[in-house]
Amino acid sequence: MEQYSDQKSVDAHDKSDHFRAAGARIAECLDGAQAMKRLDAIF
Repeated sequence: MEQYSDQKSVDAHDKSDHFRAAGARIAECLDGAQAMKRLDAIF
């Protein structure tokens, strides 16, 4: 689970080299498509 302060931060993370590299490697370990769920913090 990750938490970001705003959409700009999420976008920067999604475009980072380490995120893209990790996503490619993680995909090899999954039996289906990756799913992302965005939630709002309530605390």
